[in-house]
Amino acid sequence: MTLLHRERRDDARAPAPRSRASGRPVVRALRFVIRKPGPNASQFELRMELDGVVKCWAIPRNPDTDPAGRRVALHTEDQAIDDSAFESIVDGDDSLGELWDQGTWIAQGPALASYRRGQLKFELRGRRMKGHWTLARMGNASTRKKDLWLLVRRDDAT
Repeated sequence: MTLLHRERRDDARAPAPRSRASGRPVVRALRFVIRKPGPNASQFELRMELDGVVKCWAIPRNPDTDPAGRRVALHTEDQAIDDSAFESIVDGDDSLGELWDQGTWIAQGPALASYRRGQLKFELRGRRMKGHWTLARMGNASTRKKDLWLLVRRDDAT
């Protein structure tokens, strides 16, 4: 498994670029897309760029934007970024279904480490999906075999 550039970086040899305003490292927004596989499909697919690959989750119905709601998300096979995992969807390849949303996402904390722990918190900046979200791996043995996660909209007021 490859490490993110930030995790391999040796700041003693070559400091990371820093924001002029805050002095903190510049955070790069990563891409995401949500597609609906077909006109009659009730399942959606969330694709998020992370660690040089595209992480994919299948979500029944559309993602719930209510902070009280939850959606089960089945983690599916990772895809290489260079296999048009984003471009073909965004460019309108009809065989891949309808583009439901697209934009960028920013992890809150170290993205790869959070993903590996099973608690990825992030902000979505899309056309439909905006705000703070969490993908949390479900915890018992039977759900881990299936790699089930919960997609939860967090209340932005807190």
